[in-house]
Amino acid sequence: MTPEEIKETIRDYPRVIKEIQRLRETLNKNHEVPGRNFFISVSSGYERKIKRLEQMERRVLGIQDLIESENLTDREWSFLDCMLSGMSITQASEHLCFSSRSGSRFLENIVSKIIANQQSG
Repeated sequence: MTPEEIKETIRDYPRVIKEIQRLRETLNKNHEVPGRNFFISVSSGYERKIKRLEQMERRVLGIQDLIESENLTDREWSFLDCMLSGMSITQASEHLCFSSRSGSRFLENIVSKIIANQQSG
């Protein structure tokens, strides 16, 4: 993953988790839809949703694997936890009592550690 993809995945993490849950629920409901013509239109949508679900799950699992192997400071872990919970950089920074600029630096440090580990591993 590139640094921008990692940042985007961290920022989007809560939304992606909710979308995965929604897709799973939708797919379970749509799987049992009766009716010949309706089933055909649902099945093409069903396949698209399956592909999208698999793509999102790979993205989430990929970032989870990368994050779990990182040697982050306590403050970096706290900041990352806030981001993964849905807070923006500004909100996480305010919550942890430091400036937005420091929050941006924390995110950059986290991403650079992930990239360094990715390249060495």
